[in-house]
Amino acid sequence: MNTTYHFLIVDDHPMIINGYKAIITSKYPTAIFHEATNIEDAISLCDTVKTIDFLLLDYNIGKAYNGLENGIDLAKHLTGKYSPLKTLIITAHEEITIVYNIHKKVRPDALLIKSDVNAEELIYAIECTLKGDSYRSNKAQQALVSMNQRTILLQEDNIQILMLLDKGYKVQEIPSLIHKSLSSVQRNIVLLKEVFNVSENNGLLREAKKQGFI
Repeated sequence: MNTTYHFLIVDDHPMIINGYKAIITSKYPTAIFHEATNIEDAISLCDTVKTIDFLLLDYNIGKAYNGLENGIDLAKHLTGKYSPLKTLIITAHEEITIVYNIHKKVRPDALLIKSDVNAEELIYAIECTLKGDSYRSNKAQQALVSMNQRTILLQEDNIQILMLLDKGYKVQEIPSLIHKSLSSVQRNIVLLKEVFNVSENNGLLREAKKQGFI
């Protein structure tokens, strides 16, 4: 007897949603799908949907809504609403810090990079989660290994500082965003420069990007 699984798919590209649905249906023909292209629609949908077995979503899913800014926030929110829930995050981001951030904050059952994903890979990831195993696609696993090789970057503050600098924030603006003193932020930046063997902030960002961290 086939088990009917309920999937919630959230991606800001409808064609990608349709592609995932076609792949999943080929293996699980009785699957029931719910879909949304942004956070607000996903939250509204979940107000009426009682059962979700699989949450499949992207990291970037449109504008922020009600304090939720991205796929990390939405996944954490829905994990508390549906239990048990298998979470699969499929992102186009290959930056090491973003991949690690997803891994650390969500601990998804499966974490995949879109450039890794084909029909077989997606089905295999789903099957792994059904067995109680976690799954990381090849590029996702490589990113996590690279992050673990740079111990200092495993500290949450350093990840946030790098990402905020990359977004264009000035050093003086960062302390209020991560609730640290200016002197602490400056010390962290000095340590990061030592790790990447650079002497100034622009060089820090260039080297972090060159090595795939941001």
